Amino acid sequence: MRTLVTKWTRWGRKRLLRALTWCLTLFMLLVFAGVLAAHLVPLPERLSVRDSMVVTWRDGSTAHVLLSGDDKQRIPVELDRVDPAYVEALIALEDERFWHHPGVDPIAIVRAAWSNVRYGEVVSGGSTITMQLVRLLEPRPRTLGSKMVEALRAMQLEVHMSKEEILEAYLRFVPYGGNREGIETASLAYFEQSAEVMSDAQIATLLAVPQNPTLHHPSEANAERLEKTRNRIAKKLFEEGALSAGKGGGGLSVEEAYAQVAAEEVPVAMTQLPRRLPHLAFWLRARSPEEGRFETTLDRYAQATVEELVDARRAVAETHGIHNTAVVVAEHQTGEIRALVGNFDFSDARHGGQIAGFDVARSTGSLLKPFLYAQGIDDGLIAPEHLESDIPVTYGTYSPENYNYEYSGLVRMDDALARSLNVPFVNLLGEVGVDRFQSTLRALGLRRFNPRPGDTGLSIAVGGVEATPVEVAELYAALANDARATELRVLAKAATPAQNGAHTVFDTVSERRKNTVSDTAKRDSGVVSSGAAWLTRQALRRRDRPDFPGRARGTGTSGAIHWKTGTSSGHKDAWTAGSSSRYTAVVWMGNLTNSPSTYLVGSQAAAPLFFDILEALDDTTRLDDPMPNEVMTEVEVCSFSGHLPSGACEHIEEVYLPTRSVPTERCPYHVEVDVDLETGRALTPRCRQGREFETRSFVQLPPDVRRWMEERLGDVSEPPPMHSDCGAAREAAPPAIASPPPGQTLVLMPGIPKERQKVLLQAHAANSQSQLSWFVNGRFLGKVDGDDTLWWTPAQGEHELVVMNTAGQASRRKLVVR
Repeated sequence: MRTLVTKWTRWGRKRLLRALTWCLTLFMLLVFAGVLAAHLVPLPERLSVRDSMVVTWRDGSTAHVLLSGDDKQRIPVELDRVDPAYVEALIALEDERFWHHPGVDPIAIVRAAWSNVRYGEVVSGGSTITMQLVRLLEPRPRTLGSKMVEALRAMQLEVHMSKEEILEAYLRFVPYGGNREGIETASLAYFEQSAEVMSDAQIATLLAVPQNPTLHHPSEANAERLEKTRNRIAKKLFEEGALSAGKGGGGLSVEEAYAQVAAEEVPVAMTQLPRRLPHLAFWLRARSPEEGRFETTLDRYAQATVEELVDARRAVAETHGIHNTAVVVAEHQTGEIRALVGNFDFSDARHGGQIAGFDVARSTGSLLKPFLYAQGIDDGLIAPEHLESDIPVTYGTYSPENYNYEYSGLVRMDDALARSLNVPFVNLLGEVGVDRFQSTLRALGLRRFNPRPGDTGLSIAVGGVEATPVEVAELYAALANDARATELRVLAKAATPAQNGAHTVFDTVSERRKNTVSDTAKRDSGVVSSGAAWLTRQALRRRDRPDFPGRARGTGTSGAIHWKTGTSSGHKDAWTAGSSSRYTAVVWMGNLTNSPSTYLVGSQAAAPLFFDILEALDDTTRLDDPMPNEVMTEVEVCSFSGHLPSGACEHIEEVYLPTRSVPTERCPYHVEVDVDLETGRALTPRCRQGREFETRSFVQLPPDVRRWMEERLGDVSEPPPMHSDCGAAREAAPPAIASPPPGQTLVLMPGIPKERQKVLLQAHAANSQSQLSWFVNGRFLGKVDGDDTLWWTPAQGEHELVVMNTAGQASRRKLVVR
């Protein structure tokens, strides 16, 4: 018997060991299969769906929310930006062992089963937060089979995601009625505040609604049900110590804290999520579609103020056939944009209201003249007091005209800038050089403006360049910052680069300036000197300007604001741009269809809104723009011409100019002439012996100016003619070729006879009585009197033009014909 028992024991032990081995192997295989399945089976697709894009104000509050990829209002939120009290209450209510189970809580399942049997109905499901997340991601019928799948999927999520990530995903997808999902969305829709800080009543409400979103979401019909569920949850959480003892902290009893929650009304309606920045929101999404959150530099007060002022001007604009606008307001010292308006009305599809006008390039009109003015000062070509020619002029086929078709003959350069005259600045651009000026513009902000050499001409001084309002704002912010290139930012931090290499306001100064600023354009720490920038601002602060809006006359605003208006050819664009002590503002008005309006003049359409904005946002009576003494020097100049005085200048004044770029040319207008007291005629040194004479100072106008003024004013004061006894006098200067302009290449059009493509030859003689002889490649072409013109039939090739006066003085010019 003992032997038999021993054999049975040995046999049983072997069977037991074999069974345990098989069980362990099977368990290992199941674990391996589970782990393999967890990694091979894709996670729920909804985890990767795009959330609502959120745009925030500079203080972090929500400014605009777009629908998610699945047409939900779902604002993602990081766990550390949700009130910890809410998170603690959520876990206590839904899944008290959340931090410890592997996605399925066996204890909760057993407890739920016992409760359901005890009460004879389903009173608890035993689902963990992870299983609830699975149900939100992949809705299934409420069956036992579905529960098994949810349990497996929950364990899969636990393999791939941390507990914090699972909790964040749950807070992202938890339903709150309609198409609203997520704790942040609900907090904004229910209470108009972020989920970062919540009261006990708000926490209980946001825990109650997901129990049955259809029956509990805020509405008049659901108010009673929501209140009962909220109070039940609050009471349970207070009793378990999962909520603080009311707003008063631990000093309140559970009963007092509960009573405080129960006394608070539940929300009966859901507020629409903020949609304050439609143009910027869609503009950002188009450029960075993968970004979910854009933290901007926009100030809600400044934006609301600007939008209100824009809306107030809309009716007047539409009366005059103007349907589009754009406004940019930035703090030029920080480069941060504070307000950005893309159009009058986003819903106005008929007139392109959904187009973000602040990023649409338009003709700049006269807006670029201040920067040409500053560069001319830095090059020593002009000073603010310089007298320059302002008469009709022709450069080949280009004939610039002043806006009002009126000319002054001679005009001070600061006056020409204040009056926005075209001709003096086209002449100045010819001296500065088109390519050099283009380089300066690009360095200061026009980074999309990148023409090939020779593609543009002198018209860029008067509107031949297109720019967006943001780019114009960067130009004028740079001017306010002593011409230092100033990057304007609408985002508080870097975002995804724009698609297709397009430039946006995200670009950094270093990226922009790389390979764009020529060595000749770099001065000090800016593109042009701080002294030139300061002198430019002074000219733009003048009150006696034709573009100064009538409604501001007599006020103290203009002295603290430097500004410039711009009107494009054909009245299609009206601009005003400039700065106060703190803000740079740009206003554009026009029609995106390019429809013109006679009201589209910078001073009429855009300037009133520009001044309204700066007066509302800044103290425009305070002027804080001291002269940069360290780079300026006091210079004596001729009071008449603004040039360094010659011996003939009778009156001298002192002005301030940049030390490194004081013009060296002496006054070209004053001449000293020995005058015979008997005849009043001019004498030369060789014929004044034996005569009584005195040396007098006269103004001698440039020949072209003198001729233009004589045609309109009759006799023009000039030095007396030479005494007949003195013989023929040498000209004061060689003739100056006016046409063709320097550096021009003429193109002969095929199929048109050369006789119909003649070139105008014109030169200005110092002496109107002189005769001028023209030569082409050494061959005599003809002789004309004074400033008369001659026509030449061109031939292909390179040519040298020579014009000579009777004294033998000559001027030359190269001309290419192809």
